[in-house]
Amino acid sequence: MIMKNHTLWSLGLLLSLLFAVACSSDSDEPVPSPIEPSVELTAGECGSYTLTFTLTPANATQAAWLCVKGGEKIPSALEVLDRGEQVSASAPTTHTLTELEAECRYTIVAAVAREGLTATKQLQMTTSQAQAPAQSHAVILFMQGDNGLESFMDTNLQRAITAYYQLPEGSRFVIFYDRGNYTRLTELYMDDGMAKQRLIQEYNTELSSVDPDFVKEVFELIKQEVEVDTYGLILSSHGGGWVPSDIFDTYLFYDWEGSTTAAYAPSPLFYAQDGYDCMEIADLVTAIDTFHYEYILFDACFMASVEALYDLRHSADYIIASPIEVMGEGFPYEEILPLLYREDHGLRLSCEAFMELYEGRSGAISLIDCAKLESLAQAMRRVVAANDGTIDVAQIQGYESFPIHLYYDLEQFVEQMTDDEALRSDFRAALSEAVRFADHTPTFCSTSYQEFVLDLPRSCGLNCHVEREEFPATHAAWLETAWAKAVGAR
Repeated sequence: MIMKNHTLWSLGLLLSLLFAVACSSDSDEPVPSPIEPSVELTAGECGSYTLTFTLTPANATQAAWLCVKGGEKIPSALEVLDRGEQVSASAPTTHTLTELEAECRYTIVAAVAREGLTATKQLQMTTSQAQAPAQSHAVILFMQGDNGLESFMDTNLQRAITAYYQLPEGSRFVIFYDRGNYTRLTELYMDDGMAKQRLIQEYNTELSSVDPDFVKEVFELIKQEVEVDTYGLILSSHGGGWVPSDIFDTYLFYDWEGSTTAAYAPSPLFYAQDGYDCMEIADLVTAIDTFHYEYILFDACFMASVEALYDLRHSADYIIASPIEVMGEGFPYEEILPLLYREDHGLRLSCEAFMELYEGRSGAISLIDCAKLESLAQAMRRVVAANDGTIDVAQIQGYESFPIHLYYDLEQFVEQMTDDEALRSDFRAALSEAVRFADHTPTFCSTSYQEFVLDLPRSCGLNCHVEREEFPATHAAWLETAWAKAVGAR
C-alpha cells in the first residue's frame, strides 16, 4: 500500500516535470521580429523652378512624401503618411516638382509604414539660379473700370508699378485703363531707376471700353507697339461668366419676395462693364484674338464658368479664374507679376498667392488647361446622355446668394445626374486634367442678392448652369451656348 502511493507520487512528479519542461520549451522559442520598412530618396535634376527625385520603398505597405520649403517645420512620419502624396509602396517612383522658387532650399520627406512600424527619410535639394526666359514676354493689364471699381483698380495699378521694379530687365508691361475720367494705353519703362509710364494712346472718354470694335483696335495697336514672342493677358472688371448681361440684371433686381416667374428676353453672355454697357463673351473672344495668349487671368467674378471657358478655349493655353465673386481687392499684383515673367509663368504659384491673400476671408481660384476642355465636354456629354432628369438641386453647391442660383458646382451637378460610378469616375478624370489647380476658403461672401457669408465645404473649381423651371429664359439662353451644344444638352 505504501509502495503503491509512493509509485503514484513519483509518477505525478515525473509528469509535472515533463509538463514544466514542455512549457518552458514553448516559452523560450524566439518570437519572429516584425519586418521593418525602409525608404531611400535619390536626388535627380535641379532646375530653376523644378526638382526631380526618386523614392524607393522596401518592405512597406504604404508610402508617401511631402515637400517643405526652407526653414518650415519637418513633418513626422505619421503626418507625411496622413496628408502626403501617396505613392507605390512596392516599386520606385520618380517625381518632378514644378513652379518652385529659384535659388531656394526644399526638403523632401518620405515616409513608409508596415504593421504599425514606420520609417522616414529626408532629402534636401536647392533650385538653381533663375535663368532669363528664352523668349521675350509681355503682360497686358486690361482694366475696364468705369463701373464703381475705380478705387480698387487705382490701388492695383500702384501695386503693379511697384512690382515692375522686380521684373527682369527688358520686360514689357502694357496697361490699358478706362477709369471713367480718362482712358489710356501706356507702357511701363525704367528711367534712371524710376518706373515711368510711356503714353501710347489717349482715348476719348465717350468711347465705350466694352465695345468689341474699340477693344479690337486697342489690341491691334498693342501688337504694333509691343512686339515680343509671347503674351499674357490680365482682364480686370466686373464679370458674370456665361450668364447674359440682361439675365444677370433680372436676377439682380428680381422681386424675390413677391414674384415666382421671370419673363424677359435674353441677351448674349457678358464680361466687363463700362457704365451700364457690358461686353458679351462671344464679343470678348473676337475682340482679344489679335494674340494667342500663354495665359489669361480674370480679375473678375464668376469667370471660372465652364460655359465661358469653353468659348475661350482657343484663346489661351491656360486661364486663371474664380467660380465665385472676387473681392474688390483683386489679385496680389506685387506678388504675381514677377511670377508671370518666369519661363513657366508661375501660374500655380499665382493661384496660391491669391489664396494666401484671402485666407480667413472669401476666395476661390482655379487654373484651367484649355487644351483639356474638349475632353471634359465629351465626358460631360456621356453623363448628359445617361441622365434620367432626376436631380436634387438642393444637394448642389450654389456660388452666389440669389435664392435661386445662377451658378452651381459642376462636379456636384454631375453627381446628381448619374449614379453610374464608371461615368462619374470618367468625368472626374477629365475634370482633374482640365482643372490643374483649385482651392477655396471654407466660406465665401456673396453680395449678389444680399450680403451673405455662405459655407463652401466643397468646390471642383468650375461653376455651371443648372436648369430651373422658375427661369425658363435662362435655360433657353444657355441652350444656345457652345458648351450646351457640345455636351448634347436638350
